[in-house]
Parts: sequence; structure tokens; C-alpha cells
Amino acid sequence: MNTPDLYPPPVLPVPTDFRRPFWSVMIPTFNCADYLVETLKSVLQQAPGPEEMHIEVIDDCSTKDDPEKVVREIGKGRVQFYRQPKNGGAIPNFNTCVHRSIGYWVHVLHGDDYVLPGFYEALRAGCESSPEIGAAHCRNAYVDEYGKWTAISFQHRPTPGINVHFLHNQAVINQIMTPSIVVKREVYERVGAFNPKYPHSADWDMWNRAGRYYQVWCEPKVLACYREHTASDTSKLKKTGANIRDGHQYIRNQYEHLPPQEGEEITRQALKQHAYYANWIAERMLGFGDLDAAIAQLEEGLNCYYLPELALKKQKVERLKQSNFVSSSTLESKQTENLIKHYEQVLSLNPEDWEAHTRLGEFYYIQNDLEKSLYHSKNALRIRPDANIYKNLGDVMQQQGNLEAAFQFYSKAKELRWDWAEIHGCLGTILSKRGRWKQALEEYIVALTIQPNFALVYWHLHQVWQEMERPKEAVSCLYQAFRLDVRLATQIEEFVKLGNQLLVYDKLSEAISCFQYVLQVNPNLEEAQRGLAKASTT
Repeated sequence: MNTPDLYPPPVLPVPTDFRRPFWSVMIPTFNCADYLVETLKSVLQQAPGPEEMHIEVIDDCSTKDDPEKVVREIGKGRVQFYRQPKNGGAIPNFNTCVHRSIGYWVHVLHGDDYVLPGFYEALRAGCESSPEIGAAHCRNAYVDEYGKWTAISFQHRPTPGINVHFLHNQAVINQIMTPSIVVKREVYERVGAFNPKYPHSADWDMWNRAGRYYQVWCEPKVLACYREHTASDTSKLKKTGANIRDGHQYIRNQYEHLPPQEGEEITRQALKQHAYYANWIAERMLGFGDLDAAIAQLEEGLNCYYLPELALKKQKVERLKQSNFVSSSTLESKQTENLIKHYEQVLSLNPEDWEAHTRLGEFYYIQNDLEKSLYHSKNALRIRPDANIYKNLGDVMQQQGNLEAAFQFYSKAKELRWDWAEIHGCLGTILSKRGRWKQALEEYIVALTIQPNFALVYWHLHQVWQEMERPKEAVSCLYQAFRLDVRLATQIEEFVKLGNQLLVYDKLSEAISCFQYVLQVNPNLEEAQRGLAKASTT
């Protein structure tokens, strides 16, 4: 047995005669320079002076871009840059971040994630509330490659304060994404850095080790954004099932650190949740048309905990693969490439063809070639204005982080097509990101008036109601979002929680629907059984 691999690397304290800032914001990067622009801007917009905040980018020898150039252009001398002597992988790069930090509190912020206004102010208040606090976290939004919110994380408590259930909840499932948490450097010095033994679960392990020795502060506002995209390390691990295997191993290994009287039950719950997590990822992989990845996720999920629905789904996917099934997403990708070739040929004959410029703007956006999308959309707009063109330009601007320009383009689209629900939804999203909740509310309500079954708008609307401190309306919108599209819930337990919230507001029929759905998936979940009984007899 190789003993050094079993333990996280030690972290030496900062020399006592060193003048230290409160914060060290450490940004690990690898081939994500385009996203790094938004990451740095999000920090610098709320950063105090260098005497209070140390900011440094740690590059793991990027091969496809130049993060140092981004640091020079965006940081303008305020941000330090360090390049590893050789590529070592994500976890060693995180540990370099910890070792090079000098602040009393350390924020490891992925080079493709970002923070929202007020992050450091809110979490500093928690950090300074008690010397017993060793970590502080907020809620986070999950965003896609284009910056579009797809979900938000679990709400641990309604008001700022100690997360009293942190250890138990974290033992069952990792609910803390890296950009949403800051850790006292003293904690790393006591328990060690990220453990390379867990390439996919090192963050889960790190937060749990911190929670064993220190209190953890919780800020309920959404103040950080965690990006999920096909180029991420996480996505690469998903294709082989290594992410689930890694988590499975970690769950088994953490048993010795659990309370003796609860260890077996917590481990059982954790393995079951991990199986559900594998199922959820398998669904996403199927959406991408990646059958091998879906099978790998389901197989590893079944190794964690046997769930009949996973076994059945795995059989179906294997049959699809054996029948040489070609996914719709694969077909669409090939069709898009063929259409691009067609319209490029059209433009070679007639450079002023409006239809060709319009379609190429849309198709290049789908392929994430924003420069070409922008070029063709602007040419189409020059020839003839159209709502679809303004919409595409708004999407491009939003992905590039230019919210003001995106808002202007979406507004132009609305002028031409007021009855387009998606445009009102886009405007609502921009207004929400800028904290203009009442105006966002108006746009979302118009969108639902036009298209009553718009699940994603209900999802965003529930977030707006939360920010406006209208919990009853927020719960009602969340129910509608889940009812219309169950994929918006990342865990089946979210339906249980929602059902209980609906009971509080006497929405009995909706609560019954939630609990019935849960019991269809998991007939033995006692909390859902109790909730259904209560809703049925009230």
C-alpha cells in the first residue's frame, strides 16, 4: 500500500512576519481563457485593494489558449499569474492554489466559474461572525456553456447563519460547489489540501474534513455560478463512469469518520443518492446522444445501489446500441454541418443573400463559433431587420457577457414580435442578472401569458419571487416548473421538499401530486409516504 497517496498533502503556514490580506482568490485554469475573462471581471468588480485581497491565476500549462494574456489585459497589474512547470492535472493545480495563498481566507475559483455581486461582502460577514467558523458558503447557480442558468443549488437555511446540518447532509451528498465556498487557510494547515486520491470527489472530501473540525457558515443568497460544459474535467470523467466510481470509493472510505450509531444508515443513504445521481447524468448523456457514457453511468450507479429503474434503463440503452441506433442530436449535428456548407456556397454566388446570412448566424451560434455567428447576423441585419436576427445577436452578446448589448438586441426583437414568449423570457433573464427583479417579473409574466406551459420561465420566476421575499409565490412557480419538466429537479428529494412546502401553504392537491410522483419512483420513501398521508387527510 502506497501510504502517501492515502492522505492529503500537508499545507505549511504563512510565515508570521508576512503582511497578509484577508482574502486570497486563487483561480486555477487549463484551456479556458475565454471564460477566464468573465471570471476575472466578476472578482475585480467587487475586489477591495491588494492589502485586503490577493488575486492570482494558476495555469496548469494550457495548450489551446493564453491565460497570461487575459490576466495582463483584464487584470492590468492587479492580478498575479503563475504557470506550472508542467501539466499535473486538476487536483494538483488546486493544491498549488492552496500552497501559494497568503490570505487568512482562501477562495478557489475555477477559471470557468464566476461570482455575482456581493459575494465577498456577504461571506466575509459570515467568516468574521465567530472564530469557530472555518468555512462559509452561499447557494450557487448552475450555468451552461453560454451562461444560461439551468438550476440553483439546495437552500440549506432561509437566513444567514451556521449550517447546523452540514456534516450529516454532506456525508450523504455533496451539495457545495467549489466557487460557492471559502475556507480559512488555517483549516488547510490543520487537515491538509485536496486529496489526489479522489480526482472527482476531492472537493467533497475537502469540505467534509473542514466540517469535522470547524463550524460552517451559510449565506442563502445565490452569489456564485458553477459552469457545466462538455469541455470540463467533470464531463470527461462522466464518459467512462469514473466520476461515479470515485464517489463510490469515497463514500466507503468516509465510513470510519461517521458517528458509530449512524455510519451504516448514512452510508446506505449516500450510496443510494449516488445511484440516483448516476441516473441523472445518464439522462443527460442520452440527451447528448452518447450511449456509451449513459451505459457507463448506469452500470456504476447499480454498483453503488441496486435500483430497478436503473437496471431497466440500462437494458433499454444497451438494446438501442445493439440496434445501431443513431441519436437525434448526432443527426442534427451532421445536418447543421451540411446546411452550413450549403449556405456558404450560396454566399459565394451572392454575398448579399439575406436568408444565407440569417441561417449561418444561427448555425454558427449552435456550433459556438460566436465570431462567425456575429458576422453573418450583422450582415443579415444590414440587409433586412428581423426579430430572429435580433434574438440571435442577443444570445451571442449574452454568451460573451455583454448584458447591456444583449438587452438592447432582445428589446429590438420584442418590438418586431411582441407575441414571442421566448424573447420575454430572455429579457427577464437579463433583468434578473442585473438585479431588476420587478421588471424581470413583468417580462416572465408576459411570457407565461403567451405560452402558459413554459417550464423554464416558471423556474426563473420562482427565483425572482425568492429574491423579492415572496415564498408562497416562489413555491407555486417551482411546482409548475417541476410539473411541466421533471428534469429541472436534480434529485427526487427536491419533490419531497417541495411537497412539504406546498403543505405549509395549504396547496393540498399540488402537494399530493408531488408525493405521488416521488412514490412512483421510490415506493419505499417514508417521508413521501407520510407527506401523502398528511395531504390526503388534511
